[in-house]
Parts: sequence; C-alpha cells; structure tokens
Amino acid sequence: MMLWSTRDDMEEIYGNPLEVWHPWCPQIVGHGIDSTHHIAENAPEELVRSLRTFLR
Repeated sequence: MMLWSTRDDMEEIYGNPLEVWHPWCPQIVGHGIDSTHHIAENAPEELVRSLRTFLR
C-alpha cells in the first residue's frame, strides 16, 4: 500500500505514484490523502482509516 499527501509535490514531480511503482509491484494499491507532507500529523484520522481498511 502506498499513501501520499496531495498537497505535496510528489505527483507534480513524478506523476501518479501508483503508476510509477506498478512495474516493480503490480499489486500496489493506495491513494492520495488531503494533507501536507506529514500525513500522520496533518490527517491522522484518514491515515488510520486507510491503514485499517488495507490491513483487514
């Protein structure tokens, strides 16, 4: 699982992170979270919700 902040420059620099990593990890899943660089500090509820869903 890959999660990234949508208010950072990752997508602007690299494009869609899932597409970038897909050749090395075809089963990759994930999504952007409306947050600045530090997701755990800026959007902890959404981060936990995403991780719980994935880990179930």
